[in-house]
Amino acid sequence: DYTTAIRADYSRSVLSHLASLLGKSSLLNLPKAPLKLGGAAVALMSDGLTDVTEGAVSMLRNLTMDEEFIERKNRSKGQIQGAGQGFAAAGKSLMEGVEGIFDVVRKPVEGAQTGGIWGFGTGLAKGAMGTLVKPVAALGTAVGEVADGLASTSNQLNVNEGSERRRNRRRLRLPRLLYGELGEVRPFVDIDAQLFQRYGQFLQGVCEVIPLERQGSDASRVTTVLLLFSQNLAVAAAREAPRNELTTLERSFPALAAAPQVGGGLRGLSYADLQVFWIEGQVMHLKALNRDFKLDFTKAGLQEGAREALREGLQMAIDGRLQANRSWAELRAALRNDEHLARVRDMKMAAETGLKMIETDAARMSDRGAARIRRLEVFEVERFTLGFGWGTCNWPTDGELQWRWVQENGRKHPQVDERLTQKQATKAEEPPCQLGGLYKAAGPWSFEVIDKVTDKQGWVYGMAWSQPDWSQHQGLNLLRRRRWTRPFH
Repeated sequence: DYTTAIRADYSRSVLSHLASLLGKSSLLNLPKAPLKLGGAAVALMSDGLTDVTEGAVSMLRNLTMDEEFIERKNRSKGQIQGAGQGFAAAGKSLMEGVEGIFDVVRKPVEGAQTGGIWGFGTGLAKGAMGTLVKPVAALGTAVGEVADGLASTSNQLNVNEGSERRRNRRRLRLPRLLYGELGEVRPFVDIDAQLFQRYGQFLQGVCEVIPLERQGSDASRVTTVLLLFSQNLAVAAAREAPRNELTTLERSFPALAAAPQVGGGLRGLSYADLQVFWIEGQVMHLKALNRDFKLDFTKAGLQEGAREALREGLQMAIDGRLQANRSWAELRAALRNDEHLARVRDMKMAAETGLKMIETDAARMSDRGAARIRRLEVFEVERFTLGFGWGTCNWPTDGELQWRWVQENGRKHPQVDERLTQKQATKAEEPPCQLGGLYKAAGPWSFEVIDKVTDKQGWVYGMAWSQPDWSQHQGLNLLRRRRWTRPFH
């Protein structure tokens, strides 16, 4: 009847809401409590075992007297995630220990090749110690890696989605520079971020950054800039890698009293000391402190509107009428307008002629919103076969080395063109790899040649991929590899 139907409907509704509340609560996690406690106990014991073995192994490594081996093993310490990775790393370490047994033969040969009789004697001593110590050290390393894997697996019981997301988060670019006294946020500029990394708090209050010239390439690239503040101007250098050397332009200016030496030193002039300035072509002359200073805008690519805004701003600074926020904001507007007009002009020319645009040095210096150059790394591997010479790896134990183009761990490189078969990939003379998404190649492929490390073609030689030492000379080695890189942006 009607009363029974109403009662049944309300009962179902109450049970449904109770089940929903129970599912969203932490009560269902109670059965996991013993597992989490057990996991924490296993992780604690595994961590203790790792600490003990790591100390002992470090001492054994020092006994080998092989500086290169010690440095490489210290540098190759990686984060093991899970028991599977722990056992895999342990197997690799044991293989390295087995290979170390042959040091008594390999080291004297290498020493004789580089140092003659004295090198042979030194190599014999190192080889004897390596043959005795490396297998024992490898066993200790393997025990520690298995313990690390077990500890990692145990800790996974106490990891939730939020903590995993926070752990995997990493910075993809440098912190941005904030502008003006109030910390205005503008589109990210790579050059400005490099300046902020070098000079830090001494850039507080900077209103505008004008690139003047760029020198060098890749890791040695240096961009000299003009910094405009409300009370002074400065010259500084943005670098791909932090250094303390001053550029020629920086040396020509005195150190600012308000910003003592930091990094390469922030140097410039106070507007109160600026007496007069004039412009000859693309060169601005400044007279202050009874000295003459020059700023060359030839490579800056400043158009007439921006040069006029800069001239007016400096004139008001001399007259004591400078209002930093308004004056340099007009300069910034002129710079943005010039950049926009240049892009429109280039796009129109490209559409009319069908030619690809080649970026000018002035355009590259602006780097507005540009991402940092990334290099794709690929290893090429070959095996020596008696009667056939060097070629594609074909032993049954070679596994993914048979793809020819691999990662540092010996696995097939994930960026190999998916449309290629293994046979097609091995016939490529350069890595058949590309970065996905919006990345574009910024240069050609090139293999790495290092004096006294690789041969003239970039090859290093060994007996197995996982071995710790690779030789510059072939000798009796049956495996060789070389490192290819290509820049992308």
